[in-house]
Amino acid sequence: METFTLDHYTLIQLVTLGIFILSFLIQSGYHTFTIRKFLKTKPLKVNPEQHPVSVIICAQNQGKQLAENLPFFLEQDYPNYEVIVVNDCSTDDTDSVIRELQDRYPHLKRTHILPDQKFNHNKKLALSIGIKAAKNEILLFSDPYCRPGSKNWLAQMQGNFNSDRKVVLGYSNIPYSKGMSNRFIRYDQFTNSIKRFCLAMSGKYYSGDGCNLGYCQKNFFENKGFAGHTHIEAGYDHLMVYQLSKANNVYISTSPSSKMENHHTCPLQNWVSQNRHYYQSRRFYPPFLRFLLDLEPVSRMLFYLSFVFLLTPGPAMLIACTLMGVRSILFFSSLKIASSHLKEEKLFLSSYMYDIISLFIKLFLFSTNRLASKNKRWK
Repeated sequence: METFTLDHYTLIQLVTLGIFILSFLIQSGYHTFTIRKFLKTKPLKVNPEQHPVSVIICAQNQGKQLAENLPFFLEQDYPNYEVIVVNDCSTDDTDSVIRELQDRYPHLKRTHILPDQKFNHNKKLALSIGIKAAKNEILLFSDPYCRPGSKNWLAQMQGNFNSDRKVVLGYSNIPYSKGMSNRFIRYDQFTNSIKRFCLAMSGKYYSGDGCNLGYCQKNFFENKGFAGHTHIEAGYDHLMVYQLSKANNVYISTSPSSKMENHHTCPLQNWVSQNRHYYQSRRFYPPFLRFLLDLEPVSRMLFYLSFVFLLTPGPAMLIACTLMGVRSILFFSSLKIASSHLKEEKLFLSSYMYDIISLFIKLFLFSTNRLASKNKRWK
């Protein structure tokens, strides 16, 4: 076998090998970190006290989704709660659907925003109105196209609140169906949740999922609501969690009974919108947090690109293939352990392909969002 000596390689090859080894170390550290965090995760004892809860859902021309999904919120196995639907300038049958459901469910409340051609607003106004209308301190948030995965969703999410924990982050994803886009979106939502949860377990809270999120009314008003970022659509979940976490402890609910199912009629369009909101929000994060968020995807891209470059016969190829094998074992192990906690199925075999594809799709979304932001500045 050929001996590995520096004389056999050009400067470019040595630099590439150095980049490959460095990115391997970062990737290995990330997946080892994930494995450790999820192995140590044990469900905390749920608070047996059943405090009253307000569930807030904002709807805009989503009457059909409300008719299909709202009963899942209204039929929770919980004694004392209300569901508030904010009708945000809808022109379809949203209001009639809510009224019809109110006849069957007395704990369903409604409020609305009237259209105003002179005043443009985003979802944050609707959420603020819903929060002000809530009569209970504990608030849970979701969307018209979502439905709880079990009748114990509300009890599980509420049970995670106590005198110390004022913010609770839940898990959500689209249900399984056939098709490549379904598997890709489920994989991306799943891996994003892993990153969010692992950083949160380490005290780095930066994001929540608006489909399955809870915090306290008092803390919302103490934070002055969405005052710092009312001018952008994004941030009602990401930035709110980041801001509230500065003064409150956050709990991650990985219990299967607290999972939320996303039944959006156009899941791909919704996924793109969620990613654009994230890229709009991240500029409000401090530089070090943005660095932590970018470290894994950037090192992953460098890892794959440098690996391809090193696939030429010689000792470097042997090193590259060995480290690729080690990284693959850690990658699949972290996914398997996390999926067993979050009860995600049928992602394992296709995960490696999506691990590569997602890099280029996210890079495209990030680039287009940056270009759009620059164009707005110059207008």
